[in-house]
Amino acid sequence: MAVSSKVILISKKSTFSDLVTFSLQSNYNFEVTLLSEQEEFQSAIDSKNQYALVVCDGSIPLGESEDIFISFCDHRLNIPYFVIGNQEYISTFKGRGPEVFNRDDCLNEMNDSLKKYFVENPLVSPKDYCPIDFSILTAFEGLSCDVYIKLITGRHLKIFRESDLIVEEDVKKYESKGVDTLYLKRRTAHWILKQVNLNFKKVLTAIESGEKVEINEQTNSSNSFADLVNEIKQEKNSEKEQEEAEEDSSDKKEQSFADLLAEIKNEKAAKKEKKIQESVDGTFKLSDEFKKDIDKKVHKAIKVMTKANNLKKFFQKLSVDRNPDQYVKIHINLLCKITCAIADIMEWNHESTLEKLIYVSYMHDITMVEMPHVARIENMEAFEKIKDTLSETEQKMYLNHPQIIADMVLETDDYPVDAEKIILQHHELPGQNGFPHKIQTTRILPLSCLFIIAHDLVDYIIENPEWTLEEYIPICKEKFSGPGFTKIIRKLPELKA
Repeated sequence: MAVSSKVILISKKSTFSDLVTFSLQSNYNFEVTLLSEQEEFQSAIDSKNQYALVVCDGSIPLGESEDIFISFCDHRLNIPYFVIGNQEYISTFKGRGPEVFNRDDCLNEMNDSLKKYFVENPLVSPKDYCPIDFSILTAFEGLSCDVYIKLITGRHLKIFRESDLIVEEDVKKYESKGVDTLYLKRRTAHWILKQVNLNFKKVLTAIESGEKVEINEQTNSSNSFADLVNEIKQEKNSEKEQEEAEEDSSDKKEQSFADLLAEIKNEKAAKKEKKIQESVDGTFKLSDEFKKDIDKKVHKAIKVMTKANNLKKFFQKLSVDRNPDQYVKIHINLLCKITCAIADIMEWNHESTLEKLIYVSYMHDITMVEMPHVARIENMEAFEKIKDTLSETEQKMYLNHPQIIADMVLETDDYPVDAEKIILQHHELPGQNGFPHKIQTTRILPLSCLFIIAHDLVDYIIENPEWTLEEYIPICKEKFSGPGFTKIIRKLPELKA
């Protein structure tokens, strides 16, 4: 069986679809995609994703379900097709190709049938953790087990211990923060599935009616839950499991809910940054060699900056920042990439120029590393709108940071030539509408024009997840006029891959 084979489940989101998903993901290394409409199914099978199985259940109207199956046949997909529903529903598909399963005992029947198509690969280790929806986890009365969330690093963080009682309030707290999938140890997940399959119809009816399902401590087909827990504990013999045990022991330290939410927010921010970086890489024609060269120059610039006594404290704050608002970090990383990409198409790609742009990308807002809400104020117009919500210190910092940082640069050694001038001008605008000196457009340096446009593009990308270069260029033309800006704007289409 392949690792994380993709499966399509066509179903309206419900407790039933959650149970089917839980079963497919726990018994096999399946990655389940839930779709609820024919158009979604059409897009999925037209994509380059390779699916190993399609499952359609009776929550989809019969006519639409038949259309979906006809579309499946038209694409000549050589994969199994399952239909779940009541007797009347599945009788429509009997003898036409799909395997059909009565809703009242579908998990057991499907699992038996899947064994015909998917043979376990002894070279592939089973997943240590299985995903489970909140709705399933909270449906059982008296269920006590270790529960985890998955971090962006791939590590599983324990958020509930075996002794904890998980209630609806906990669910709402985590769901409000974007956490809808939890993880259980594989053996625990399998044990729960066994309990469900002993009387699937009764369990499903109880859950759908809002009743709690009692966990039987003893059954004919499995050990007690207490025995299972002991068995799981005794499994921790391998080196990998020992390392995991050490991580779990550190997690057992008292951690406030606020601290945990901060970590979850950071994980969400990291996912957002990854998506943004991928969108930029997918839009711009940046070679791997070019990106590696930028990374080398970033490391070199950081080494220079952190040597300066008057900058050390700011870089320390940046490197250990745990603020859930990751704007400053995302902003800097994108600026390094985009300023260098624009310089490349302008043929201003001398090594010293690229190093200068990277230096400025890091330095231009460095005094506001602890004020991301201030750093993201776009211009004087935006500042005036929110001025009354800012403290006097925050107002002074925003208005004076170009001059303050430019002066700081001049006090350091080994800074790139004219870096302080670009920093001083990075909020200047055509028509003398910028700050701090409201200089004329003709006095804005060419590299300052480049940085100002790159800065604006970066903010546009962060604020508009579905951004496109084609949509941005007209906006850029409207904002920035004058020879220095126009020359750069004309070249922006060449960024496109």
